[in-house]
Amino acid sequence: MKGAAGREPTRGQLLAMAYVDGELAESAHQKFEDRLRREPALMREVAELKMLLPLLAGDLGHASPLRLHPLLGRAPIPTRNPGASQGSPEAP
Repeated sequence: MKGAAGREPTRGQLLAMAYVDGELAESAHQKFEDRLRREPALMREVAELKMLLPLLAGDLGHASPLRLHPLLGRAPIPTRNPGASQGSPEAP
């Protein structure tokens, strides 16, 4: 996975993503929170990632790939078809 500048994410960025996603074990979670208190740049990184969560959880306006549904833990997001009546999703 490469960032916007085409570089691989740093270990700190990967940990920040795992922290925001709730993927860290309890001990790693606590160590990361200790690190956040010492590193303002890392705290900003976490804040930016948290701002993305509502965007990722919302309606993206297109169907999500079926293979992602178990990973997302929710039902598919229907595709919006501007020409169709409201409330009826486009067929896959």
